Amino acid sequence: MLALNAASQCDAGPVRAWNCTACSANVSLHGINVTDNDGHSAYVGYDAELDQIVAVFRGSLSVQDWVTNLDVLKTQAYAELGCDECYVHKGFLDAYWSLQPGVEASIFALLELYPNRTIALTGHSLGAAMAAHAAVSLRLVRNLPLEPYVYTFGQPRTGDAAFARWHGAYFPGWLRVTHWNDPVPHLPPQEVGFAHFAREIWYDHASEDVIVCNGGGEDEDCSLSVAVAMGWTSHCNYLGHPVCQCLAW
Repeated sequence: MLALNAASQCDAGPVRAWNCTACSANVSLHGINVTDNDGHSAYVGYDAELDQIVAVFRGSLSVQDWVTNLDVLKTQAYAELGCDECYVHKGFLDAYWSLQPGVEASIFALLELYPNRTIALTGHSLGAAMAAHAAVSLRLVRNLPLEPYVYTFGQPRTGDAAFARWHGAYFPGWLRVTHWNDPVPHLPPQEVGFAHFAREIWYDHASEDVIVCNGGGEDEDCSLSVAVAMGWTSHCNYLGHPVCQCLAW
Protein backbone atom coordinates (compact mmCIF):
# COMPACT_ATOMS: atom_id res chain seq x y z
CA MET A 1 0.00 0.00 0.00
CA LEU A 2 2.83 2.43 0.75
CA ALA A 3 4.29 2.02 -2.74
CA LEU A 4 0.91 2.90 -4.21
CA ASN A 5 0.90 6.14 -2.23
CA ALA A 6 4.31 7.15 -3.54
CA ALA A 7 3.08 6.66 -7.10
CA SER A 8 0.16 9.02 -6.48
CA GLN A 9 2.67 11.90 -6.46
CA CYS A 10 3.65 11.23 -10.08
CA ASP A 11 2.16 12.71 -13.25
CA ALA A 12 -1.07 11.18 -14.49
CA GLY A 13 0.24 9.85 -17.82
CA PRO A 14 3.01 7.66 -16.41
CA VAL A 15 0.69 6.47 -13.63
CA ARG A 16 -1.91 5.34 -16.18
CA ALA A 17 0.82 3.41 -18.01
CA TRP A 18 2.24 2.23 -14.67
CA ASN A 19 5.77 3.24 -15.67
CA CYS A 20 6.19 6.28 -13.41
CA THR A 21 9.33 6.85 -11.36
CA ALA A 22 7.67 5.58 -8.18
CA CYS A 23 5.53 2.87 -9.81
CA SER A 24 6.62 -0.28 -8.02
CA ALA A 25 7.78 -3.22 -10.10
CA ASN A 26 6.40 -5.40 -7.32
CA VAL A 27 2.83 -4.23 -8.01
CA SER A 28 0.98 -5.01 -11.23
CA LEU A 29 -1.99 -2.70 -11.82
CA HIS A 30 -4.39 -2.87 -14.75
CA GLY A 31 -7.18 -0.63 -16.00
CA ILE A 32 -5.78 2.42 -14.23
CA ASN A 33 -7.82 5.61 -14.32
CA VAL A 34 -6.63 8.90 -12.82
CA THR A 35 -9.08 11.54 -11.59
CA ASP A 36 -7.83 15.13 -11.16
CA ASN A 37 -9.96 18.03 -10.00
CA ASP A 38 -9.49 21.29 -8.12
CA GLY A 39 -5.85 20.49 -7.36
CA HIS A 40 -6.63 17.04 -5.93
CA SER A 41 -5.93 13.65 -7.47
CA ALA A 42 -6.61 9.94 -7.08
CA TYR A 43 -6.16 6.84 -9.19
CA VAL A 44 -8.00 3.53 -9.34
CA GLY A 45 -6.75 0.21 -10.72
CA TYR A 46 -6.97 -3.55 -10.47
CA ASP A 47 -4.18 -5.32 -8.56
CA ALA A 48 -3.85 -8.67 -10.31
CA GLU A 49 -1.56 -10.23 -7.72
CA LEU A 50 -3.84 -9.46 -4.77
CA ASP A 51 -7.00 -9.79 -6.87
CA GLN A 52 -8.47 -6.55 -5.57
CA ILE A 53 -9.44 -3.10 -6.79
CA VAL A 54 -7.44 -0.25 -5.27
CA ALA A 55 -8.19 3.46 -4.95
CA VAL A 56 -5.27 5.70 -3.98
CA PHE A 57 -5.72 9.32 -2.89
CA ARG A 58 -2.80 11.71 -3.31
CA GLY A 59 -1.44 13.47 -0.28
CA SER A 60 -0.66 17.15 0.09
CA LEU A 61 1.28 18.42 -2.89
CA SER A 62 1.00 22.20 -2.99
CA VAL A 63 0.53 25.25 -0.82
CA GLN A 64 -3.17 25.11 -1.70
CA ASP A 65 -3.35 21.57 -0.29
CA TRP A 66 -1.93 22.82 3.01
CA VAL A 67 -4.47 25.67 3.05
CA THR A 68 -7.11 22.94 2.76
CA ASN A 69 -5.45 21.00 5.57
CA LEU A 70 -5.18 23.92 7.97
CA ASP A 71 -8.68 25.33 7.46
CA VAL A 72 -10.38 23.85 10.53
CA LEU A 73 -13.91 24.88 9.62
CA LYS A 74 -16.28 22.01 10.47
CA THR A 75 -19.47 21.11 8.66
CA GLN A 76 -22.25 18.72 9.62
CA ALA A 77 -22.23 15.50 7.62
CA TYR A 78 -23.90 12.10 7.31
CA ALA A 79 -27.08 12.89 9.25
CA GLU A 80 -28.97 11.08 6.49
CA LEU A 81 -26.88 7.99 7.29
CA GLY A 82 -27.71 8.06 10.99
CA CYS A 83 -24.91 10.25 12.37
CA ASP A 84 -27.07 13.11 13.60
CA GLU A 85 -24.30 14.89 15.51
CA CYS A 86 -21.35 14.27 13.18
CA TYR A 87 -19.17 17.21 12.19
CA VAL A 88 -16.19 16.83 9.86
CA HIS A 89 -13.36 18.97 8.51
CA LYS A 90 -14.99 20.83 5.61
CA GLY A 91 -11.83 21.05 3.50
CA PHE A 92 -11.23 17.30 3.61
CA LEU A 93 -14.85 16.52 2.76
CA ASP A 94 -14.86 19.00 -0.13
CA ALA A 95 -11.60 17.52 -1.41
CA TYR A 96 -13.19 14.07 -1.61
CA TRP A 97 -16.38 15.35 -3.24
CA SER A 98 -14.26 17.01 -5.94
CA LEU A 99 -12.98 13.54 -6.91
CA GLN A 100 -15.97 11.39 -5.99
CA PRO A 101 -17.69 11.14 -9.41
CA GLY A 102 -14.56 10.00 -11.24
CA VAL A 103 -13.22 7.76 -8.48
CA GLU A 104 -16.46 5.94 -7.83
CA ALA A 105 -17.24 5.56 -11.54
CA SER A 106 -13.79 3.99 -12.00
CA ILE A 107 -14.31 1.59 -9.11
CA PHE A 108 -17.69 0.40 -10.34
CA ALA A 109 -16.40 0.07 -13.91
CA LEU A 110 -13.68 -2.27 -12.63
CA LEU A 111 -16.25 -4.17 -10.57
CA GLU A 112 -18.06 -4.88 -13.83
CA LEU A 113 -14.86 -6.47 -15.14
CA TYR A 114 -13.85 -8.10 -11.85
CA PRO A 115 -17.07 -8.87 -9.94
CA ASN A 116 -17.11 -9.53 -6.21
CA ARG A 117 -13.55 -8.29 -5.66
CA THR A 118 -12.67 -6.48 -2.48
CA ILE A 119 -11.92 -2.76 -2.57
CA ALA A 120 -8.74 -1.41 -0.97
CA LEU A 121 -8.49 2.29 -0.12
CA THR A 122 -5.32 4.10 0.83
CA GLY A 123 -3.93 7.60 1.10
CA HIS A 124 -1.22 9.64 2.77
CA SER A 125 -1.85 12.93 4.61
CA LEU A 126 -4.74 14.75 2.92
CA GLY A 127 -5.23 11.60 0.83
CA ALA A 128 -5.83 9.59 4.00
CA ALA A 129 -8.61 11.96 5.05
CA MET A 130 -10.21 11.62 1.62
CA ALA A 131 -10.05 7.83 1.96
CA ALA A 132 -12.13 8.14 5.16
CA HIS A 133 -14.94 9.80 3.22
CA ALA A 134 -14.57 7.42 0.29
CA ALA A 135 -15.16 4.50 2.64
CA VAL A 136 -18.41 6.05 3.89
CA SER A 137 -19.67 6.82 0.41
CA LEU A 138 -18.83 3.41 -1.04
CA ARG A 139 -20.05 1.28 1.85
CA LEU A 140 -23.05 3.23 3.12
CA VAL A 141 -24.27 5.17 0.08
CA ARG A 142 -23.26 2.93 -2.84
CA ASN A 143 -23.91 -0.21 -0.75
CA LEU A 144 -20.74 -2.17 -1.38
CA PRO A 145 -21.39 -5.61 0.13
CA LEU A 146 -18.02 -5.81 1.92
CA GLU A 147 -16.17 -3.38 4.16
CA PRO A 148 -13.30 -1.84 2.17
CA TYR A 149 -9.80 -2.77 3.25
CA VAL A 150 -8.16 0.50 4.32
CA TYR A 151 -4.57 1.34 5.24
CA THR A 152 -3.66 5.03 5.60
CA PHE A 153 -0.44 6.87 6.40
CA GLY A 154 0.02 10.15 8.27
CA GLN A 155 -3.71 10.75 8.50
CA PRO A 156 -4.96 14.00 10.06
CA ARG A 157 -8.00 14.09 12.32
CA THR A 158 -10.94 14.04 9.95
CA GLY A 159 -13.90 14.99 12.15
CA ASP A 160 -15.17 15.35 15.70
CA ALA A 161 -15.56 12.69 18.40
CA ALA A 162 -19.09 11.78 17.26
CA PHE A 163 -17.81 11.16 13.73
CA ALA A 164 -14.85 9.17 15.05
CA ARG A 165 -17.16 6.86 17.05
CA TRP A 166 -19.62 6.47 14.18
CA HIS A 167 -16.92 5.87 11.56
CA GLY A 168 -15.11 3.40 13.81
CA ALA A 169 -18.27 1.36 14.31
CA TYR A 170 -18.72 0.89 10.56
CA PHE A 171 -15.04 0.35 9.74
CA PRO A 172 -13.49 -1.65 12.60
CA GLY A 173 -10.71 -2.99 10.37
CA TRP A 174 -9.28 0.46 9.57
CA LEU A 175 -5.49 0.71 10.02
CA ARG A 176 -4.03 4.20 10.43
CA VAL A 177 -0.22 4.15 10.31
CA THR A 178 1.72 6.97 11.99
CA HIS A 179 5.46 7.65 12.16
CA TRP A 180 7.20 8.94 15.29
CA ASN A 181 6.93 12.77 15.39
CA ASP A 182 4.94 13.29 12.20
CA PRO A 183 2.93 16.45 13.02
CA VAL A 184 -0.02 15.77 10.71
CA PRO A 185 -1.74 13.16 12.95
CA HIS A 186 -1.84 15.93 15.59
CA LEU A 187 -3.86 18.18 13.26
CA PRO A 188 -6.41 19.65 13.45
CA PRO A 189 -5.96 19.89 17.24
CA GLN A 190 -8.17 18.15 19.76
CA GLU A 191 -8.62 21.55 21.40
CA VAL A 192 -10.80 22.72 18.50
CA GLY A 193 -13.01 19.65 18.60
CA PHE A 194 -11.35 17.06 16.36
CA ALA A 195 -10.71 13.39 17.19
CA HIS A 196 -9.14 10.32 15.59
CA PHE A 197 -10.79 6.97 15.06
CA ALA A 198 -8.90 3.71 15.60
CA ARG A 199 -6.79 1.81 14.93
CA GLU A 200 -3.45 3.58 15.03
CA ILE A 201 -0.24 1.69 14.20
CA TRP A 202 2.69 3.79 15.45
CA TYR A 203 6.27 3.31 14.22
CA ASP A 204 9.31 4.69 16.02
CA HIS A 205 11.93 7.01 14.54
CA ALA A 206 13.78 4.24 12.70
CA SER A 207 10.56 2.48 11.63
CA GLU A 208 11.79 -0.64 13.40
CA ASP A 209 9.65 -0.86 16.54
CA VAL A 210 5.89 -0.74 16.17
CA ILE A 211 3.04 -0.33 18.64
CA VAL A 212 -0.47 -1.52 17.85
CA CYS A 213 -2.39 1.19 19.69
CA ASN A 214 -5.61 0.84 21.65
CA GLY A 215 -9.09 1.00 20.18
CA GLY A 216 -9.85 4.52 21.35
CA GLY A 217 -8.19 6.43 18.53
CA GLU A 218 -6.21 8.75 20.83
CA ASP A 219 -3.77 6.40 22.57
CA GLU A 220 -1.36 8.40 24.76
CA ASP A 221 1.30 5.71 24.31
CA CYS A 222 1.42 6.26 20.55
CA SER A 223 1.83 9.45 18.49
CA LEU A 224 0.25 11.46 21.32
CA SER A 225 3.27 10.57 23.45
CA VAL A 226 5.37 12.98 21.35
CA ALA A 227 4.98 16.30 23.16
CA VAL A 228 6.18 18.52 20.31
CA ALA A 229 5.59 16.86 16.96
CA MET A 230 7.44 18.91 14.35
CA GLY A 231 8.97 16.14 12.25
CA TRP A 232 8.03 16.99 8.70
CA THR A 233 10.72 14.56 7.59
CA SER A 234 8.81 11.86 9.44
CA HIS A 235 5.65 12.87 7.60
CA CYS A 236 7.30 12.42 4.21
CA ASN A 237 9.15 9.22 5.06
CA TYR A 238 7.25 6.09 6.06
CA LEU A 239 8.90 2.72 6.65
CA GLY A 240 12.10 4.11 5.16
CA HIS A 241 10.49 5.24 1.90
CA PRO A 242 9.65 8.71 0.51
CA VAL A 243 5.93 9.39 0.05
CA CYS A 244 5.72 13.16 -0.59
CA GLN A 245 7.46 13.16 -3.98
CA CYS A 246 7.57 11.08 -7.14
CA LEU A 247 10.81 9.28 -6.30
CA ALA A 248 12.02 5.80 -7.15
CA TRP A 249 11.71 3.11 -4.52
